[in-house]
Amino acid sequence: MVTNNNNINNIITTNNNNVSSDCDSTQSNNNNISHEESLRSSFEEIRESGSDATRQNGLLPKLWQWVKVDLFDNSHNHKPKHKIALSICKSNEINRFRSLNNSPFASFKRGFVDYKNDPHYNLVRDLYHELKLQGYKPRVSKCFLPGYKNRKGSTVKRLSTILISEAQERRYTLALIHKDTVMWIALRGDVGDLSEKQRANRMIATGKITEPTSSYGKDIDDVL
Repeated sequence: MVTNNNNINNIITTNNNNVSSDCDSTQSNNNNISHEESLRSSFEEIRESGSDATRQNGLLPKLWQWVKVDLFDNSHNHKPKHKIALSICKSNEINRFRSLNNSPFASFKRGFVDYKNDPHYNLVRDLYHELKLQGYKPRVSKCFLPGYKNRKGSTVKRLSTILISEAQERRYTLALIHKDTVMWIALRGDVGDLSEKQRANRMIATGKITEPTSSYGKDIDDVL
């Protein structure tokens, strides 16, 4: 996938290990160390050569340790009905969110006090239109808290997702946008990426990024 003239597949690596309730456990083996070194090296290349917007790609906000994304399809026909389960580990605490990437982009402006002058809205809008120009069919959603009995909970301010289906089967890319920071996450659903139980629960792809805290990251507020 290409954005800002850089190949996203070259700057994103995916770790499909199961999430532990202890955030630090994701740092505890050589595979994760190698993953971090590879990821850090790739992002350094982007920061040296990319545009200002691209330089932020992949940088986790301050105190974030990792982000894990599970993509579900709850459709009963041939039209996808996507749901994203988002886990963010911050300061050794896991925060869980959801997004529903099925509505038209025009619905995204709902809830903004002044969407035309809102920096977060404008960033998501610009990414959305850039991806459309590249031939993708992006699906945008705000994030919200899990509600009672899987219902939709309160909306989280300045945390949004853009889901893109890739040309290769069972491959997706997710842009996670927090305030003005964009994180690209590759999602895979190939054999070996998901268990039979996960597939039975309608999960179709998963992905994760892990990165040491950057000195110029941003604090996350509100419910995070």
